[in-house]
Amino acid sequence: MKIRLCFFLAALGLMLATAILGNVLEAKGMVTRGMLGPEGMAAVFVLFMGLFCLVCLTLIPLVIQVFIRGQIKIGNGELRVIKWLREHENAVVLAFWGLFVLGAILIYVLAKDEILREIMSG
Repeated sequence: MKIRLCFFLAALGLMLATAILGNVLEAKGMVTRGMLGPEGMAAVFVLFMGLFCLVCLTLIPLVIQVFIRGQIKIGNGELRVIKWLREHENAVVLAFWGLFVLGAILIYVLAKDEILREIMSG
């Protein structure tokens, strides 16, 4: 759990630190939207979308582990479903990751033109 929590906190911290740094640079006039242009704004969007996805993917194993521990703590640890989840925790995490990635791919394929137009227009 500690390693998973470290990955989650690192991803969240990186996202927050990057957002704060960007706001400070923009407030001081060192970097503006005009200076970045459409390609720069697209790069910023892709960076933050990637960090958001990383936070989401690192949160899934934590939530599953907290759920299992909570069920054990309240006395449901001997239920068949909880035993199965404990034994197959990594497979469940990988299945959820697969569903998230598949969903992201489907969204991109179905709305590619709108997504690219929105990114490039800023």
